[in-house]
Amino acid sequence: MGSQDSAAEARRPRRELTLLPSLGAFLVSAGLFLAHAAFLFPLHLDDPYITFRYGRNLARGDGLVWNVGEAPVEGFTSHAWVALAALAEASGSPPLLVAKLAGLAAGLLVLAVLAFGTRRLLPNASDRLAAALLLAASTSFVSMSVSGMENVAFAAAASLLIPLLGPWDAPDAAGQVTPRRAALAGLLSGLLVTIRPEGHVFVAVLLGALAFAARETRERRPLVAAGVAAGAVLVPFHVFRLATFGSLVPLTYLAKHTGEPFLERVASGLRWLGERGGPLLPIFFLALLSALVLLRGRAARASAALLAVFPAYAVAVGGDSSAFPGARLLLPALPFAAALAVAAVRRVTGGGVRAAAFSGLLLASFALAQVPDMTSLRRGLALDRRSGAAGGPARAAFDHLAELLDPRPLRLSSYLVVATPPGERIAVPWAGRVPYETGLATVDMLGLNDAHIARLPKLDRGVDVKYDPDYVLSKRPWYVCENFVLGGVPVTALARLSDDQLARLGAFRAGQRALLRSPLLARDYEVDGGIPNSAGGSITCFRRREPAR
Repeated sequence: MGSQDSAAEARRPRRELTLLPSLGAFLVSAGLFLAHAAFLFPLHLDDPYITFRYGRNLARGDGLVWNVGEAPVEGFTSHAWVALAALAEASGSPPLLVAKLAGLAAGLLVLAVLAFGTRRLLPNASDRLAAALLLAASTSFVSMSVSGMENVAFAAAASLLIPLLGPWDAPDAAGQVTPRRAALAGLLSGLLVTIRPEGHVFVAVLLGALAFAARETRERRPLVAAGVAAGAVLVPFHVFRLATFGSLVPLTYLAKHTGEPFLERVASGLRWLGERGGPLLPIFFLALLSALVLLRGRAARASAALLAVFPAYAVAVGGDSSAFPGARLLLPALPFAAALAVAAVRRVTGGGVRAAAFSGLLLASFALAQVPDMTSLRRGLALDRRSGAAGGPARAAFDHLAELLDPRPLRLSSYLVVATPPGERIAVPWAGRVPYETGLATVDMLGLNDAHIARLPKLDRGVDVKYDPDYVLSKRPWYVCENFVLGGVPVTALARLSDDQLARLGAFRAGQRALLRSPLLARDYEVDGGIPNSAGGSITCFRRREPAR
């Protein structure tokens, strides 16, 4: 007994010493990540408020509905994020603050996985540090961490599969995944679907990798265990969705990514990938080289599939909305890409000082590639303009934190609450903050939360371009607001203007021009000159005329 205790005591310091380099890699990368996050902390997107509206309605007992009293619609992407918003609302916590803190925690979790969970792929602590620093330097990754959206939480949960996938550089027979570990990976991949629909990709890749392993080893228990565990989540989850919403396809996907010829959608997706995904593509290329050429294990094959699928998916759906910074559609595979890219450098250079130098060069070039995105964000793209006040980024971050702790509605939201009669509704193209803050029944003019508009064909190329002004006006909203600058042009004169003239007023989309030319708008609506930001600003609200008495 004494000799066993002595052996355990002897192993403990050795184990602690082996953890110290990983801890150092995590702390250094976490420092850079938090500094980067503080710089971008005032990032303010509209879309998180869509989730908050559903979360508030759920917390109040009204169900997963967009407008209270109407049928449930799946106008959100993440069930898990709606649940988080509902918990925040029920506890009286500001949901945006909770969502931002959850995003930061998720970002730190990814770094911890890279620092502690990739030792079988990256035995050298300096390589694990380089992989974590690639994430910490990525403006796409950090900006979405502080955005209030679920993308980095999804990437964090997906990164937990890295230590579960099996051997990276050995035949499957040399490192068979146990049924218990396979079941854990299957359960995790199933839970990913509740965070974002792309979780189905991880389920398919995991089961495919285990199926290949079963064919080589004739051991099917890991495959069965993973399939049963994933199914235990997916079957009840999708039964619930089908029973609640009547469909397995979210309105967000229908509104953004359907109704456009396939080749046009692919062209839009390629353009988005080049413009937004450009800084990440070299990392993905090195990672694919590592996974397909330099390594032989099941984990490498599975990662190669992920690295190919996510850019292909982004292209196939036509890219993403310009409202989101960076390349969020690629983030789920980024932890895998970072680890494999550093592994490629190590393999190609042979290790030692040369590998460290090339890893440093890779990191420096990647950091320089982030400068354009960082510069545009700091100039005010998708940032609260008040963050440009005197005091620099640190002061802006503290000011934003104060706003999160004591949130104040937009002046437009406050005005609409007072000016809209009880029982009336509004129609807006921003489905986030204004509908959330007003609590008014709302027609989502771009269809993210409207089943009719979501299923229409697109009239223009791109994302968030579906529109049906006749349908919107048939709902007779009290206010119809849009990003127009009419400059004193009477509503009755808008129908006579050319496309170019309407575009100069802010009507860039075909649907917007159809709205301004609608006889219903000219007959039943007038401009409300008292709307904040309407005179000389970028927002115009049309108010329904009351009938003469």
